[in-house]
Amino acid sequence: MAVTPAQPSSAADVDAAELSKLAAGSLERVAEARRQSGVRVLPLSTCRCSRAIHGDSSETFCYVHLLTNYDLSKVTGLEVLTQSAEDIDYADKPLLAVPVIITPLQGKDVKFVFAYFCCKAERDSLTHWCLVNSKGDAVTVIPSASGPGATPAWSVLPGRPCEQQTAAAAGSQHELRALWLCMPLADKVQVVSFGRDLRELTAKCHAAMCELRAASQRLAALGMRTDLKDCVLVSSVEFFMCERTHQVKGMTFGPKLIGRADLWEVMERALP
Repeated sequence: MAVTPAQPSSAADVDAAELSKLAAGSLERVAEARRQSGVRVLPLSTCRCSRAIHGDSSETFCYVHLLTNYDLSKVTGLEVLTQSAEDIDYADKPLLAVPVIITPLQGKDVKFVFAYFCCKAERDSLTHWCLVNSKGDAVTVIPSASGPGATPAWSVLPGRPCEQQTAAAAGSQHELRALWLCMPLADKVQVVSFGRDLRELTAKCHAAMCELRAASQRLAALGMRTDLKDCVLVSSVEFFMCERTHQVKGMTFGPKLIGRADLWEVMERALP
């Protein structure tokens, strides 16, 4: 199953090395406030910030490249301090430096903080994250369900968001194939039969098939062999006709195709 590449959003895509120096004071103030509560917070330098939308998802992921070799798989959650964000001018473009606290696995008394740089209009959409360390190792951090008034919960997944999408697609396809193998042939045929609300599409498919057969006959008259039986999907299409109006009302793929053990491979080879 194809996965749509990440598409850049309209967000800031900045080299944050110089900006991190400007945000150092803000991070130190956050660290000092937490130290007064008995929690040690260590600042991390941000190398690059960007945002991207993956596939059909409506969520924008905040990418942060951090100057650290820390094993990010040990992260258990984030705290995005938008209320502590500070204005920073970058190439005549106003940006926000938003402090983000990382909670490690054993992070009751020690945490990390970094600055994420974004446009002001994006300060309320900092919910989905991808953290990358100096080795190129990445984790995806997304919010998980939590009850009203509860501390926000996070799911930390290994790899980048596109890798999560690929894994999810592979898992869904595996489940679909397993379900398909358990279905009786009659149920399989019913599943791939359609019409009703798709009658307009069905009529177009029927017209295309009629034209294809006519073209095949014209080529045959010229001595060119064009056996549609060699086209597995085309030769397997069956149409349902209305006895009263003689118009096509539905279509399906025949049992000969649906019952094939290599059906999935046939369908994948037919994809453009």
